[in-house]
Order: sequence, then structure tokens, then C-alpha cells
Amino acid sequence: MLDDQLTPAAAPKLVRSLGVLGVLLLTLSVATPASSVFVIIPTMLQVAGTGAVWAMILAGLVCVATAFIYAELSSAYPVAGGEYVMVACTLGPMSGFAMLGVNVFNNLLFPPILGLGIADVLATLVPGLPAIPVALAIIAASTLIAVLQIRINAWVTGLFLVVELVAILVIVWLGLAETVRPFGAFLLDPVMPHAGALVPASLSAIGVATSIAIFALNGYGAAVYFGEEMH
Repeated sequence: MLDDQLTPAAAPKLVRSLGVLGVLLLTLSVATPASSVFVIIPTMLQVAGTGAVWAMILAGLVCVATAFIYAELSSAYPVAGGEYVMVACTLGPMSGFAMLGVNVFNNLLFPPILGLGIADVLATLVPGLPAIPVALAIIAASTLIAVLQIRINAWVTGLFLVVELVAILVIVWLGLAETVRPFGAFLLDPVMPHAGALVPASLSAIGVATSIAIFALNGYGAAVYFGEEMH
């Protein structure tokens, strides 16, 4: 009996409950396509006008290359923890600690920005809606969902993802139903607002919009946080 009590207990095994579909739903939800369309892209349009199309293309190339790096590193180091694990394993613990600090800062900054952005969108539907209380309510609701069992969390966020995609499809349908300029004009002759008029989009404006577009496409790296679920 005493020997049994002194014998260290076996380490509990990870119960993999998400699978590829669950990780996919969570990752796409982190990418938040609706917030990108309704919150981030309008800022790009203000900066670069139709040059935002080029900005999205350039940002897409950057993000695809980055996603391949994430895929390679997360396959080599399939440990939950995200970027700081990959950086620590390749560049050392000090670099990993610095990356952990960056992640903490980003994770503290992103929810209030997203909450305020959603509050602004809702204010167009309900005029006079107070932005800060609504943003706080959104953050609180998101936190309650986050503490659910991970598999339930994946399906709940997946349900919200479906709602987001439906909203985006409606916007796309409305846009295609009222086309004014051919799509080629966005690529060959991009214009931007300036002093109350439309002028040719400058390279600097497209560059600034590209940096914003990278943020709009961000979220694909969330898959590495579930590396142990995929191996």
C-alpha cells in the first residue's frame, strides 16, 4: 500500500477531442472574416481607395509565405503554445520569452479593438448605442464562451463563423448586383480619396493599406496553438 502511494502517478495523457475540423473552425474564427470586412477593410478604403485591392493581394502573398513557415515549424515542434514555443526551440529561451511578451501584448490589445469595432458596426443598426458598454459586453460574452470545454467552444465559434460568412456573402451579392466599374479598373487604375476628390492611388498609400491588410488576414497562426491536437 505504501509503495503504491509513493509511486509517482503516470502523467495524464492528452485527450484529443478537436480533430482537423475543430481546429479549422477555431482558426477561421480567430481570423474573424466579418470583423476584417466590416471593421478593418473600411480603414483600408479610406487610406488607399480601390488601391486596397492591390493591398489585399500583396498582404495575401506575405501571409501565405508566413503560413508555410508556421506549418513547417509547428510540424517540427508539435507543442501547444504557439509562436513562443517555435521561437524558443529555434532561437533559444530568451527569444521565446520575448515572443511570449509580444503575444501577451497582442492578446490584451486585440479584444478591445475588436469589441469597439463591432460596437461601431452595431451603432449603424441601432443609432445611439453606447460603444464602450457594448464593447465590454462583447468581451465578457467572448470570455464566457472561451471557458467552455474546448470541443464545445469549437462548435460555438464555428456557428458564429457561419453567421459571419453568410453576412459576407450578402455583402458580396449586393456589390455584384450594383457594379459600377469593371474589376480590371481596380487593378489597372486604382484611385483614392483626397481633398474631396478621387486621385490615382499612390504607392505609399497602397503600402500603408498593405500593412493594415496583413492584420485583416491575420489569424491563420492560431492553428499552431493546437499543435498537440493535430499530431
